[in-house]
Amino acid sequence: MAAERAGMELIRRGVRSALINLGGNIQSVGAPPDGQYWTIAVVHPRKTDEAVAFLLLPPGHAVATSGDYERFLFDADGKRFHHILDPLTGYPAERSDTDAKIVSVTIQSPSATAADAWSTGAFVLGWPEGFSRVEEEPDLEGLFVLEHEDGRIELRKTSGMRIEAKTR
Repeated sequence: MAAERAGMELIRRGVRSALINLGGNIQSVGAPPDGQYWTIAVVHPRKTDEAVAFLLLPPGHAVATSGDYERFLFDADGKRFHHILDPLTGYPAERSDTDAKIVSVTIQSPSATAADAWSTGAFVLGWPEGFSRVEEEPDLEGLFVLEHEDGRIELRKTSGMRIEAKTR
């Protein structure tokens, strides 16, 4: 992936601390100058001028987010159709075993390529299957934003994902 390659090139050129953002795919190089974790805002999928959470990204790790909130349209009945398609149906992904559906998945990994692939894959797998699969993978962490039928937003994170309370 481009973010990983950019990071490797920066390291090759002697850069010790950098954050590369390629449209939502983020790669860190080293630690931030003033701390041990990078702080990454995760966009609220229904209030895109706000963060839903802040995750703490370890040095050398990457994050990628897939969600239904940047590329979408509404039909005449107000139903949202987003760009992440379920290969089993050909329609926008919305699998769920509960009254909640995934509206955003952020994956953290040492690999930007894996983070990007898993964020989309977990979104398509739906709730809770996508979450369970990410939790089983030793090199992955995830932050899942769910929307309940009543419009309530809920955050679910895997056991090793570090987030700060939304205080900024």
